[in-house]
Amino acid sequence: MTERIVHTRLFGLDRALCVARPGRGTAGDVAAVLVIPRGGTTREPRLALFTASEAALPAPPGRLRAADAHTVVRHDDSGDGRRLETADVLAGPVGGPPSAATARLGALLHRYPGCGVAVGHTRGGSLAVLRSGRTVRAAVPPGAEDLWREVYGSFLYCWTAAGLPADDLDRAIVVPGRLHGADSGPACLLEAVGRVELIPSAPDGTAVRGAAS
Repeated sequence: MTERIVHTRLFGLDRALCVARPGRGTAGDVAAVLVIPRGGTTREPRLALFTASEAALPAPPGRLRAADAHTVVRHDDSGDGRRLETADVLAGPVGGPPSAATARLGALLHRYPGCGVAVGHTRGGSLAVLRSGRTVRAAVPPGAEDLWREVYGSFLYCWTAAGLPADDLDRAIVVPGRLHGADSGPACLLEAVGRVELIPSAPDGTAVRGAAS
């Protein structure tokens, strides 16, 4: 059974943040998602960071707004089912049309009531069903797939656990990448791997509107 404990920290941006294309990433960089709201109740940009431990960050980008730790388990791994029962996030590949993928993810949430987010990854994107019943499809650009698959479920989990509305992500600018440490200068540096479009979906998994421009 593949299980990970993910520590997430959600920051407001109280200091400058430089955003650049990938080019100097190192093993010590921290997976991150930058959210710039464009409407809704969330007004200020937020930066979510994802680590495997509670180790201190080399250069916190601002004031800490929320923090949590949760378990992520692959739903396609036929190991110890007890880990599935205690997972906060279930993630793994899904096939078939959007309606079938949505139904499968919804069935996982029904079967495992302790799970808050179920995520299915497809070629070129991901689909997530939240405990609230909300379905969100992510259109992922080439080059961003690996990082996005690593953090998508945890990102939605920490965002909603912090009391932030999932609706605010519909038109937000969402940029995954890796945050550099203090040696990048007085401003934090986020090496962005692309911009992800989060698209609200109908129960059959089809988009209810076009992606934000």
